[in-house]
Amino acid sequence: MSGHITSQNFSGRFAALNGVAAMTATRPDIIRSLLTVGYSSRRAEVSVVGLWRERMLVAMAIGYPDASLRTTSHFRNLEQAFWPPW
Repeated sequence: MSGHITSQNFSGRFAALNGVAAMTATRPDIIRSLLTVGYSSRRAEVSVVGLWRERMLVAMAIGYPDASLRTTSHFRNLEQAFWPPW
């Protein structure tokens, strides 16, 4: 899936990140990101929080987005009582 990301308000040496950029993502990219956010590697993540978390995140990355990586109605209805916030 491809999309556009808009970044703003970066300053100093990160100012070059401001603007609009194209980005592509695949399901494996999403799974890899979920498993490594906050950890140096997948192995480090599993050693800290356990294999159950890895399995849960993989299941979420497979079950919540559809084939085109859009959220499914199941995902959108998970917290139905809190959305929309108005």
